[in-house]
Amino acid sequence: MPKGKKLAPFQQGQVLALHNENVSQKEIARRVKKSRKAIQTFLKVPQVYNEKHAGGRPPKMTPAESRRLLREASKGEKSAETLRRELELPVSKRRAQQILSTSPLLQYQTAKIAPQLTPRHRTVRVKWAKERAGWNMQKWGQVIFSNEKKFNLDGPDGLSYYWHDLPKEGKVLSRRQMGSGS
Repeated sequence: MPKGKKLAPFQQGQVLALHNENVSQKEIARRVKKSRKAIQTFLKVPQVYNEKHAGGRPPKMTPAESRRLLREASKGEKSAETLRRELELPVSKRRAQQILSTSPLLQYQTAKIAPQLTPRHRTVRVKWAKERAGWNMQKWGQVIFSNEKKFNLDGPDGLSYYWHDLPKEGKVLSRRQMGSGS
């Protein structure tokens, strides 16, 4: 532990000026009236002299790892747990969620369910119906309609929440059962 007071900013300037003139540390200490060890400590790294250490436990994640986590989450495809596992981060799932929630550009939200029919969709459907308006029962009997209601008894399908990057367009969760459709 240091016994004396730290060098004042004026004294620091004096030490640097004398050091630049190639004056010995012993002579600088005599002129500034501080110990040789104080001068030696200051000259070792003058930029960080007298800065207080924040103390406490150092963070497990580096700033680069945090940026990488945020960059991957902004793609909006993976949960915090999946990101943590794939990026091999040294933190828990909850800590990864906390880091993601501190970003002003990311928001944890639900995916929008299938969009409304667009005018283009409507025109295609009307065209399809007009083409088949004259069909008889025999032709309609050959058609298999596969867009029937699907009931989920074991919970929802797919990821309904995701980390949304606010500057980007939102993610849409399509609820089509059998693939295509208009």
